[in-house]
Amino acid sequence: MKRRSFIKGSAAAAGGLMAAPYISKGEYLTNLLPNQAFGFDNDDNILIMIELFGGNDGLNTIIPVNDPEYYNLRPTVAIPSVAAKQWGTTNLFMHPALVDHPEVENNGLMTLLDQGRLAVLEGVGYQNPNLSHFRSSDIWHSGIISSDPEVRLLEGWMGRFIASRLPNYPFEIPEHPIAISVEGTIPLALKSNKGHMAISVNDPERFYQFGKGLTPIDNLMPGGSPYQDEYNFIHVIAQQSESYSTAVKQAYDNGENAVQYGGGSISQKLQLISRLISGGLKTKVFYIGLSNFDSHVQQSEDDVYAGQHPDHLSNLAAGISTFMQDATEQGFSERILGYTFSEFGRRAYDNGSRGTDHGAGSSMFIFGHNEFITGGLHGQSPNLKDLDGGGNLRSRPEEDFRRVYADILKYWFHASQNEIDSLFGEIVDPLEIISPRVGIENEYLKGAKQAGVKIYPNPSNGRGFIEFELMQRANVDVRIYSLDGRLNVSLKQGLTNPGIYKVPFEINQIGAFTAVVIVNGRRYAENLTVVK
Repeated sequence: MKRRSFIKGSAAAAGGLMAAPYISKGEYLTNLLPNQAFGFDNDDNILIMIELFGGNDGLNTIIPVNDPEYYNLRPTVAIPSVAAKQWGTTNLFMHPALVDHPEVENNGLMTLLDQGRLAVLEGVGYQNPNLSHFRSSDIWHSGIISSDPEVRLLEGWMGRFIASRLPNYPFEIPEHPIAISVEGTIPLALKSNKGHMAISVNDPERFYQFGKGLTPIDNLMPGGSPYQDEYNFIHVIAQQSESYSTAVKQAYDNGENAVQYGGGSISQKLQLISRLISGGLKTKVFYIGLSNFDSHVQQSEDDVYAGQHPDHLSNLAAGISTFMQDATEQGFSERILGYTFSEFGRRAYDNGSRGTDHGAGSSMFIFGHNEFITGGLHGQSPNLKDLDGGGNLRSRPEEDFRRVYADILKYWFHASQNEIDSLFGEIVDPLEIISPRVGIENEYLKGAKQAGVKIYPNPSNGRGFIEFELMQRANVDVRIYSLDGRLNVSLKQGLTNPGIYKVPFEINQIGAFTAVVIVNGRRYAENLTVVK
């Protein structure tokens, strides 16, 4: 009954995947390999994608208080200059809800600005914007700028990139999910022509119970008939689901949060992500969403902290600032890069109903470690006297949102410029706000630059010890792999206090192996030879 329930529950998802060419081989089960086997290198970089669905009002997020035209165009919803929060002596003024809110003790996004951990981008969008929520959202998710309804946008920019690194998907997949949506669905950004490049998890315990025991005891079929191909498809997805549900549950149980989170939806989702990272999950991309920014009426009230838009901004700022505080205290902040995006902004003038209508251009936030992003204000303030025929801000080529994506791909995920251009179908220059994470090592093991991991005896008769000295409290995972990347044995896993550790191992076959100690996602390895 459990497998029948799984098949019924996965029918909708299966209908949207194009996996038949990969499933019909029917020769072997899914092989779980280390992430680095798929060209994701040995780094432990993590990307957080936050979608502000509905069209975030960029003019009331980053406020042009020095432009009188702003107050002429928005007599009912403009944020008074005395209420806007100025960053130092700069021309950057934020909505007060991004700074002052009851759920955190710090100054929200202002604190991140002061620390150099937040970049604010003005007027980001694309030329000839489409003001349909769904088409424009698809454009942002896919990275393909086309309003032609005949052009079907079925793949996401990140989904295409991940798929390019998984040539034998789904028969060879990473041991941990590459991407996770902390929502009820998989966003277009994480889809590809090979299928979904992410899993959806918002409750690790339920996800584990759903996946537990799903792997079929029968082998794959030879393939060829529609029945055999569909059986093989469900077979592989079931096996993958059980493997990933176990990995997520173990990480959740091993992880923790070092700070108290508020009750907002973004805070709760980021709290879950932090705990999974703390617990050792090797996922590279997390997606979360916040809705609804479609503020046609009652966008804000006389009290600038009250209303639909201020509530959402407060939720966002509390979540991001608390998450970054948690990441800092747990020692993984240098691994984090996050960004916010919305399908469009709002029209420059208000609509008379204390609201705003769909418009072009908006603001983006990029957050992370101050060594790897250029913090502060980027881009030009909008020209409110040069609107298009619809009363919208004009988008400039240099503000193309895909330049942010190109930055992420090139400097955070080490994609070549040819890969980037191929993903977008044209040349897209990086924005150069993000820097590569090179040369800054938070070494967890003493002597790590020489190796950090000692094995004795080596060669051995199959029995011996893996020794290392942990310099700070961290999540530790000790494993032995055969040289083809297959896991031979898992020896130790969980949060570990500083100290010297001698982990015994026993291998019952001869050959060459690799002993791996993974600390907070960072991998240290030493070769091992077994002779009899």
